[in-house]
Amino acid sequence: MREKELTGFAWGRQRVGRRRWGIRDKMAGAWQGGLGAIVLILVAGSCRGELLYETKSEYQHIRVIQQGGVRYLNFDGARETRMSVRNPLQGHFEYIEYFHMPWLWNPSIERALMIGLGGGSIQRQYLSYYPQVRVDSVEIDPEVVKVAKEYFNVPENKRHQIHVRDGRAFLENTQKNFDLIIMDAYGGDAAGDSIPYRLATREFFQAGMAKLNPNGVMAYNVMGTLVGWRARLLGTIYRTMSSVFPQVYLFPARSSRNVVLIGTRDPRLYSVVTLQSRATQLIQSGNRAFTNFRQRLFNFRVNLPSAAPNSPILTDRMVSRRDGNPIPNQESSSGTSTPSDRSGKAKQEVQAQRKQEKKPNKQKEVKDSKPPGNQKDSKGANEEANEQKKVKESKESKKQEQEQEQDKGKDKDKEEQEKEQKKQKKEKEKGDDSSGPK
Repeated sequence: MREKELTGFAWGRQRVGRRRWGIRDKMAGAWQGGLGAIVLILVAGSCRGELLYETKSEYQHIRVIQQGGVRYLNFDGARETRMSVRNPLQGHFEYIEYFHMPWLWNPSIERALMIGLGGGSIQRQYLSYYPQVRVDSVEIDPEVVKVAKEYFNVPENKRHQIHVRDGRAFLENTQKNFDLIIMDAYGGDAAGDSIPYRLATREFFQAGMAKLNPNGVMAYNVMGTLVGWRARLLGTIYRTMSSVFPQVYLFPARSSRNVVLIGTRDPRLYSVVTLQSRATQLIQSGNRAFTNFRQRLFNFRVNLPSAAPNSPILTDRMVSRRDGNPIPNQESSSGTSTPSDRSGKAKQEVQAQRKQEKKPNKQKEVKDSKPPGNQKDSKGANEEANEQKKVKESKESKKQEQEQEQDKGKDKDKEEQEKEQKKQKKEKEKGDDSSGPK
């Protein structure tokens, strides 16, 4: 059974009430029919080209089409990969460029995990541009692996291992640690591209955080926009990711509706000035992968996406969606509040979270590589408070024991005094009897 997915329609769908059939409806129907014909013609025109391969796997309908020197990989009618036949390192979608941006935070990447293979655009680039990097790719569909190797020049060798497995299961069970994790696992459907739900929850990001090295970075592709189309999906992924990673940055693409989120283990907030300085150093190294870094930094964003304050944090415990909103069960922290209540709570949680974890208004621009001072966490504070409570209770217990001992001593003294008084009284009475008349 295929995994539950987050689709674009699932986040933006609205209910439409029934209308009475009338002239206006007939005109609207005619207009929609004409528009549908036009759309069909345009789609047919866009799909022209040579069909190189087609199959239906357990997960999706896969097609490989070549048109005008460009090769396309389609899942259920949605384009997943684009590659220049003449130069396989070119022709890709713009968002692929932002999968190189993690080098700004970690310039010493040696091991990378890529969840989702598709046509292998980012795998080809990493294997070509970074000879010191070893890549593990995880793909759930064996047919996709076959297509990537045969039609999209994706090699499998000592530097690149391909694992046919669920991405979440691999991440949770692997014994390896990584400097970089890239998440670009999408499946196609009638509504467009969709994200497997289990690859979008807080528990997924926690598993990723646990397998990242101290200076590790996660890059996550979301098909959406900052405002408008799929903004709620973007806000939800951002907020869920921010509940685990100390810092999350955004790189919205200009020529496609993609936003790449960068989550870092480094709690420091990096400004665009700092990143520009680091980009200059990387460009001077002469690596072709860094050529466009200055241009890509124009799209760098630190601020919250518009829909983030009103978006939920996804968890494994959430159950099926209703009207486009994930519905939590009774154990979920979101409870069963109304959308307006959830919106207000979400805003408060985001504000509290940013104050506690990120503190953007108080952080200074990073000017050196010195990490911030260690801070006592809440767990340590609780343990200290419990220890102090135990000491206080112990003192009070000892004090009560001492008071009880004192009370016992007083009672004993009183009993002895009473005995002595009775003894003296008896002796006096005896003396009086002996001195009286015989």
